[in-house]
Amino acid sequence: MALYDWLSRDRIRCPASGDTLGAVLAELLAAHRGGSLAPSSPTSGGEGAGGPEAVRAEEVVRLADATVAVVREGRGIDRPVVYLGVSAAPFALPVEGDSEVGGAPGSPTPASPTESTSAPSAAPPTARVAFLVLVPDPSGPVRIRVLSELRRLVAREGVMEDLLAAASPEAVLALPALGDHVPPSEPTLSDAIRPLRYRVFPETPLSELVDLMVRRSLHAVPVVGEEHEVLGIVTTGDVLGHLVDGPRSSGAERPRAARDVMTRAVLCVSEGQALAEVARLMVSRDVEQLPVVRDGQLVGFVTRDSVLHSLFTTPEAPGSD
Repeated sequence: MALYDWLSRDRIRCPASGDTLGAVLAELLAAHRGGSLAPSSPTSGGEGAGGPEAVRAEEVVRLADATVAVVREGRGIDRPVVYLGVSAAPFALPVEGDSEVGGAPGSPTPASPTESTSAPSAAPPTARVAFLVLVPDPSGPVRIRVLSELRRLVAREGVMEDLLAAASPEAVLALPALGDHVPPSEPTLSDAIRPLRYRVFPETPLSELVDLMVRRSLHAVPVVGEEHEVLGIVTTGDVLGHLVDGPRSSGAERPRAARDVMTRAVLCVSEGQALAEVARLMVSRDVEQLPVVRDGQLVGFVTRDSVLHSLFTTPEAPGSD
């Protein structure tokens, strides 16, 4: 699927006529309400102060010198939907602490009643290209991935010049960059699996296990059975707890093998689970890594670092620099 599959002619305003970002979004939202994705509609925390076109500075993501994006929720959609406004003249962006009230194209941004008219003020930030991105969950990983793709697109040589020179939606859709820039498919758990490097058996002597963990800087080692099924896991905390505090406080015999220190109740994830689901699980359970199993056999680990990398890093698209 090429990037222009995220767009369609009725989701592009070129040229957009608004002189503020809120006015440009109003044009794009009017197209949205017109039926391309009805009955879904974006929501914004600013609806109570100026309607959904109200734009807060913290909503605006700068993609390039003349390009910004605003990400909002689109209820009733299951994949990202992108709108694009290209203006012939710069439009004003909201500044920190202000909420820009959108409305009809050309409507001015209200001035603060305490604003001094005698002291010169800095020129407000401006842009000429605005993306409105609707996602199922604006707080989820899809938001970052879409923004990453848009930022990578506008960073390609010649793309901004071509966008700013376009005089119609048809001209925008005809840009070669939109046809050969391919967004990645949704990441799967297999993208984040770190291959299994080390494992031990229940009877592995504790001295060998500790030596392995120290030499290889391992935070956790799985304990497996004869069929490589997961029986438990040994973490650095498990080892220290048994070697330092456990035996002294309980009077128990010092542990001698992996089975004596391993945690037996191990939360595992299946290779077929969605990566976003696994990410939420790791956060809710406050774990740094999880074993990954395939047909009951351990195949590797997924870590917070590997999940983050897979969710928010995109491969190079064909033709990109």
